[in-house]
Amino acid sequence: MDWLKVRTGPSVSYSSIGQLPGGASFTFSSSSGTSAGGYYWGCGYGYNDSTKLTGWVAGDYLVWP
Repeated sequence: MDWLKVRTGPSVSYSSIGQLPGGASFTFSSSSGTSAGGYYWGCGYGYNDSTKLTGWVAGDYLVWP
């Protein structure tokens, strides 16, 4: 299974607060986004089982509808 790290800020230099499993949904906060370190980062939340993870993810690893 693939995992996506949720971070405390918009860069790989920020610490990871957890991981979302492959196929999990991620809901973006309105107009949250920035480019840093070669990635586009979005802020929002997703769930790992019943644990809600709120933070930043690299958009390059998301599947956009």
